[in-house]
Amino acid sequence: MGHVGEDPPCALKPVELADLYAQYPSLEGSDHRITSKDNDAYNCVAWVPREFDRWYEPGMYWPPGIPEPPERPDIECYEALFGSWGFERCADPAYEAGFLKISVYGRGDHFCHVAKQIRGGGWSSKGGVLHDFRHASLDALHPCGIMENARPAFFMRRADDGSDPQHLERTGIIPA
Repeated sequence: MGHVGEDPPCALKPVELADLYAQYPSLEGSDHRITSKDNDAYNCVAWVPREFDRWYEPGMYWPPGIPEPPERPDIECYEALFGSWGFERCADPAYEAGFLKISVYGRGDHFCHVAKQIRGGGWSSKGGVLHDFRHASLDALHPCGIMENARPAFFMRRADDGSDPQHLERTGIIPA
């Protein structure tokens, strides 16, 4: 398995990763690092602010004051949620010193996934109920069974004041 950066290899057995690699077939051959065990307590949206006890989705948990779609995950409602966390749309996913970025995936107006950029470049994702993982590029997410035919719909950024250490995105939450 490939690894991003100089961190030691994780101790997960390949059989535990079969579902992740089945959903993200390009991930296995890419520069990446698994940074957590599988977990259904939180999703990719909760991974952005590192809320490990929430599954952000209309009908499950949705913050008060943020527009909630009546039926399916509407990408505009997710944009409003990310906006409440200080993110605003930006032109592209290129790393910019002084900003933290996210890539919001959709299929039409349907929200599918969000990946967050790691300071200095590279990305971090939570694969549904599966693992968290670092990936060197957004290409590692394509194709994907969980978010079939989804592509980056737009990118967002917020100022990076340095208070977010990003240690979990870099080294993971896998107990030693």
